[in-house]
Amino acid sequence: MTANNIDTKELRYLEEGEITIANNAFRKMLQHVFKYGNDSLEEKQEVLGICLGKKDPTQNKLKIMEVIPITHGDNVELGFTQELNDIFTEIKSKYLEKELSIIGWYHSHLGYGIYLSNSDKSNHLIFQNEENPHGFAIVFDYKLLEHNKNYAFEIFRFKNYQKGPESEYGKVKHEIEKPNTLDYFKWVKSLVEDSQKKIPVIVNEYNETSKPILGDLQKIPTPEDSIIEEEEDLVNIKINNILEGAREGMLKFNESIDQNIQNEFGTWMNTMSTGSLRGIEQLRSSVSQMRKTVLEGFEDVENYFTRSFKEISEIFIKDVSGYLNKTIEEQVKLKEEINQILQNLSSDSLEVINNYIEGAKTALNEKISHTEVKIHHINQENNQIKPNITTLQNHLSSLHKATDSLTDILKADIDKACSSFENNLKLEIDSFNVNSDSIIQKNKEIQSLIERLQKVISDFRQLK
Repeated sequence: MTANNIDTKELRYLEEGEITIANNAFRKMLQHVFKYGNDSLEEKQEVLGICLGKKDPTQNKLKIMEVIPITHGDNVELGFTQELNDIFTEIKSKYLEKELSIIGWYHSHLGYGIYLSNSDKSNHLIFQNEENPHGFAIVFDYKLLEHNKNYAFEIFRFKNYQKGPESEYGKVKHEIEKPNTLDYFKWVKSLVEDSQKKIPVIVNEYNETSKPILGDLQKIPTPEDSIIEEEEDLVNIKINNILEGAREGMLKFNESIDQNIQNEFGTWMNTMSTGSLRGIEQLRSSVSQMRKTVLEGFEDVENYFTRSFKEISEIFIKDVSGYLNKTIEEQVKLKEEINQILQNLSSDSLEVINNYIEGAKTALNEKISHTEVKIHHINQENNQIKPNITTLQNHLSSLHKATDSLTDILKADIDKACSSFENNLKLEIDSFNVNSDSIIQKNKEIQSLIERLQKVISDFRQLK
């Protein structure tokens, strides 16, 4: 991949769509990136994953709550295959019941910077569209981790996705949730332990159906490993050279013996005429010389072997001791770094807790002060009301007495009026009773006349 000559430092942050990353989701992204991209690997590969979360419509913010590692290799940089598109669709359906949706994606670069390449832009249109106008792309580069205070990643988004791959893009404001529970420290511990296994399972991708079998702990690889291997190869070469030299020496020694025997036997045959004793003596002398030569040859070989093995052993022991000491120092240093990390994390957690307690304490003190002020105002109002209450009680007492006096007067007047009214009413009733008897008598007479009239009418009708 070639860079697009874009300096991301000059890119401005977009105004909308700020992103919050849950710490467990961020850890999973880092694990996926460094599983396939770190300096200890001979073949480093890019990774790809998707981000799941929710959007807060009130504040126009997004939160990454979960990430799914998908794949690694060359297909990350190339256009997405149908298989990858099918996986995206499957995950989208799977997480509907959890009310999570695909809101973006992440991928990594291998040392050539943090930006969106041409192929990245084409791939990004799958995640930022009409259905998800605030879709985003997270780009990691593990090579920049030591020099980048922002964890070697940036988040990008198209300014106008409707323009397609030609659209300009900007950086997105983001924050990573700080760990506030002991689960984070447990994760750090398990990550350190798991990373030292023969087959560490740092993180599984979506298409991995089974987890590899966990192995025993092994030493942490160090740069000295290659040096030790070279020294072991050098020792083997020296031993082979020693054996080859000894083999050539024995061949030359055998040739020397054969030549001496032939020479001596030739001399002996030539001097047989001078006497057998002289020939036997020369033969004995030759055999003694050959024995001495053989012994000296074997002694030289033995001394050479002893000297060579001693030198090699001293070098090997020195190298192994140095390597062991170096390994022990690295282990001690790693332990100190882990303890420092745990201490820093503990300090950060305690600081978060203390800040929360301090904030709660401040808020409580403010409420207590506000309550005390209200109580003071209430006491002042009570002190002002008390004289009025006393005056009102006196007025009520006077009013009560006046009411009692008025009630007695009214009662006497009512009794007097009722007595007079009762007498008048009795007279009226008696008068009415007398008049009612007269009226009843007249009514009877009228009734009799009506009956007689009806009888006359009836007779008259019969005459017709």
